[in-house]
Amino acid sequence: MRADPDIEPTGGRLAGTLLYMGEAQQHFEFRVLSGAPAELKFHFINPGASDANKATSQKPASAGHIITREEWACPVPAGPASKSYAPVTHMIVHHTADSPPPGGDFAAWIRAIWSYHVNVNGWADIGYNFLVAPDGTIYEGRAGGPGVIGAHFSCVNTGTLGVAVLGTYSQEPPSAAAWLALTRFLSGTALDLKLDPRASTPHTASQLNLAVISGHRDSAGSPRACGATECPGNTFYPLLPNLRADTLFNWTASGLWHHTPNAHWRYADPATNTYDTGAEPNSGTLESAPLALPTGATLSFQSWFETESTTTGYDEKFLEASVDSGPWLPILQITGQPSAWITQTAPLPAGSAVRLRFRFDTIDAIWNQFPGWALDKIGLNFD
Repeated sequence: MRADPDIEPTGGRLAGTLLYMGEAQQHFEFRVLSGAPAELKFHFINPGASDANKATSQKPASAGHIITREEWACPVPAGPASKSYAPVTHMIVHHTADSPPPGGDFAAWIRAIWSYHVNVNGWADIGYNFLVAPDGTIYEGRAGGPGVIGAHFSCVNTGTLGVAVLGTYSQEPPSAAAWLALTRFLSGTALDLKLDPRASTPHTASQLNLAVISGHRDSAGSPRACGATECPGNTFYPLLPNLRADTLFNWTASGLWHHTPNAHWRYADPATNTYDTGAEPNSGTLESAPLALPTGATLSFQSWFETESTTTGYDEKFLEASVDSGPWLPILQITGQPSAWITQTAPLPAGSAVRLRFRFDTIDAIWNQFPGWALDKIGLNFD
């Protein structure tokens, strides 16, 4: 295992990363790959096993519930007595760049991160405001709520809310459950804080113009930032445009619609990679939250599909809209069978509460052994 220096120097020191050692581990050896450090210190953390009778980690939390510090058994549940606050203008996405303990004990994982941040880095509390587990459970991080200033954005933390996905995403993306939980959390938080997930705005502390949803590495251009990082990982970071779009639309999926590891939405059974359900016709929708749309708005998206027929009378694919809780009306019917990514655009109706949905319908239960329909890079454009 490799432990590269962390990105926020503390007291002139560079800290490494958390490395999980199994219970049977008794010895370890190390090698310095570059440089000649004057002093090395190793800190060993035992976060203990979580109480399975508490709502700490053994199963995903109920919809909308955030596991509190008390529930994940933070050693200091109330947090530091003195907290600093600032209005949140940007939401910063991280990975924790470490590996899980066995058995899915995410609460123990977070206690280890807390100990690392407090007892090794010397911070007052865990650096992140919130953390997302691979199963989609969301945990409260730093005490004090969304507006408390954390320690996660390379020394330019004021005005940011830090959300970390547990794990390392340098070579693989987050799980579908973590992705969906993250987008829904960011969507609700953006709504509460009146932030536009599509926007880029000035960030005072860093003196940068940053996307409202940015990655940790976006601090690198700031003259005030300290250190450097690849966070949230070389695989996760390129997916941030998809994350912003999914956060804006806050999609609700039904039927065979699901999120893929490449951050696409796809209508197919993940087990067979087709939309064949064996005996019955099937259908499903990908529906957005209500959006305020001005006159002249258009939707753009990339579409890939291979279905039963190129005509409109068999398995059908629609983009539809509902204005102010009105009926669903077709905007665009997608036809053909290109088996390749194509970019499509469609004009949208104006309204204060416009919902959009992609709907897939099969007409019969036969000839459904095709890869189905996939969507990517869904975005709004305005005149």
